[in-house]
Amino acid sequence: MAASSSCLQDELYKIPFDMFQRYKIAAELLNAVRSKAQLTVLDVGGWPGLMQKLLPSDRLVVLDLQETRGVEALIGEATAIPFTSGSFDLVLAIDIMEHLPAGHRQRFLEELLRVTGGYLILAGPFSEPDVDYAERTLNDFAARVLGVRNRFLEEHIANGLPDIEEVRRYFREVQLVPVEVPNGYLYHWIVMMMANHFIESFIRNRAFHEWVNESYNRGSYVSDNREPCYRRVFVVSKNSKLNGELIMNRIGLKQPPYPSRLDSTVKPEVVELLFKVIEQAIAHQAEIIKSRDEGIAYQAQTIDDLRKIIKSRDEGIAYQAQTIDDLRKIIKSRDEEIADLRESLPVRLWLASIGFLKKRVLRTEISDH
Repeated sequence: MAASSSCLQDELYKIPFDMFQRYKIAAELLNAVRSKAQLTVLDVGGWPGLMQKLLPSDRLVVLDLQETRGVEALIGEATAIPFTSGSFDLVLAIDIMEHLPAGHRQRFLEELLRVTGGYLILAGPFSEPDVDYAERTLNDFAARVLGVRNRFLEEHIANGLPDIEEVRRYFREVQLVPVEVPNGYLYHWIVMMMANHFIESFIRNRAFHEWVNESYNRGSYVSDNREPCYRRVFVVSKNSKLNGELIMNRIGLKQPPYPSRLDSTVKPEVVELLFKVIEQAIAHQAEIIKSRDEGIAYQAQTIDDLRKIIKSRDEGIAYQAQTIDDLRKIIKSRDEEIADLRESLPVRLWLASIGFLKKRVLRTEISDH
């Protein structure tokens, strides 16, 4: 059982880093507020159901617009959740709010709080200057440098990221005091997102892609929950005031985990990963050039072979043309012979007739005597 669990964790480390960091922090916070061994959890927008692997002892239900296989799930809208009030011990909504039009977001929050009987964990990017700038930069990089479109970023830009102050104000209005946790260290997030886009669009090596993400997930996740962050996580309790310091301690963070701007740098390990991506890109380009050179050499050889075939065919055609010419000469000679025969035939017949008559006359004379 332990070996199976270890294998499962190994597989999770290979998923894209931005998925790993948001699912991992959500699972850690859920366990930090856990009140019993098995919780009933609704994962809103939880396709493809990865949270179940992080919460194997809990009953997880996924609600999403698309079919989710391998877990308990149903298709439904996040703004009209098909469950009665208080149906779940805890509700998760991870990186969902930014995909909703601005006019639907308060209804979304109301539905999340309605169906939870205890806790809500709400996570996602919110409109802040650094986050807005990072998303625009990444979208431009994908479109202008790589020539690809990121439909999720385009949707963020089209809808506008949620206003974090509006979310905070909403919780105050319903008299709830959330604990906020930063997630996705922004300087690492932008570097790694560019690297992942580059690998997916240019290198296209699944094993290398998994290796880059696993290296980051194992080595740098522990420093991801800090400012400036890409994503914020709100932990809300409907029934009691949360002890933010206790929750932070349980997930291994200080309260508040805000380093100064001077400390906001990219870790050397992440730079090293970026260098590995560049090295792989250069090696990939060298392979492409080698493959193209081999292709050109093969095509040149093919062209040379075709030239030889054409030359051989030309020689065959020339031989056949000479043969045809010889046959024409033979035919002409025979035609001339036939013509001569036709011209001489009457004379021959006349001479033959005279000879015949002479013989006949001679025989007659001999007979008379």
